[in-house]
Amino acid sequence: MGHRNYKPKHRQSVGRAFNSNKDRDNLYDGNWEKYRIKFLAVNPRCYACGEQATVVDHLVPHQGDLVLFKKRDNHIPLCKSCHDTITAVHDRRYRAGNPIDRKLLWIANRRALKDLSFRVKVLPDYP
Repeated sequence: MGHRNYKPKHRQSVGRAFNSNKDRDNLYDGNWEKYRIKFLAVNPRCYACGEQATVVDHLVPHQGDLVLFKKRDNHIPLCKSCHDTITAVHDRRYRAGNPIDRKLLWIANRRALKDLSFRVKVLPDYP
C-alpha cells in the first residue's frame, strides 16, 4: 500500500493533467496531516470569526517555501468560509516579500465584529 499524501481537495490531481504547483502540493503530505489534526485540536475555533476551524492557514503564504511552510508561528486556524475568502481576496495576489497588512486588517475587523479575544496556540514542533 502506497503512502497517502494529504492535499487540499482543490489541489488533488485528476488523471494525468499537468500540475504547475506539484512541488508546492507535495508539501501537504502525511506529516502535514498529523500536524494539522494536532493544531486544530488545540486551536478549534476560527481565528477570524470564532466558528469551528477546519483549515490551517499560512498567515504569510508559503508559495512552496519549505521553511515558511513549516514555520509554526505562521499558522492560524480558520473555518472554510474565512479561509476561502482570504485565499480569494488576499493570498492569490500575494507576491513573496510583500506586506500582508490587508489580510491582517481583514482578520482584525472580523475578530472585532465578534469581540474575539482568544489567541492561537503554537505547537512545540512540526513532525
